[in-house]
Amino acid sequence: MLRLHKKGQQAFTLIETLIYSSITAIVLSSLLSYIFLVSSVRNKNYIREEIQSNLRIVLDFISKEIRMADEIILPTKGTSSSILRLTSSSTEITFFLSKGQVFITKDGTTTPITSSQIYISSIDFSNSSVLGNKDIINIKLGANNLGSAGSVDYRYNLTLHTSAQKRK
Repeated sequence: MLRLHKKGQQAFTLIETLIYSSITAIVLSSLLSYIFLVSSVRNKNYIREEIQSNLRIVLDFISKEIRMADEIILPTKGTSSSILRLTSSSTEITFFLSKGQVFITKDGTTTPITSSQIYISSIDFSNSSVLGNKDIINIKLGANNLGSAGSVDYRYNLTLHTSAQKRK
């Protein structure tokens, strides 16, 4: 008969091996769950930061153009519009939303001013000034990210507001 261990030497029993394997599996699965959780939180924070950063840049850019404008053509005083049209140094500048991106048309050239990584869902310009005063334009910009393949885990919506007054 073949002996696998010497007499007097102890070996692991089947139950001890099963308990050890179960404890190892529980520890490893807990560790993997924690790693996936940290990764998910990191991705969600990245999406939030990306959307907030893009919206702030766009709002700052549009606000600067409003402040430097010679004339606000659209929206007229007391109205709102999804298009902002102004003149600056005899050049007509237009901001508008198309296919989830904000565009600027200047000197006949149309250029996107938002990243293609986020989806701009709404833009609204309202002229809240009264007759005889400088134009005050309120800007409301909404964006969202539906995540990869429409994943609910990474869905994030944000709307930012700001106002800018024409200085000239």
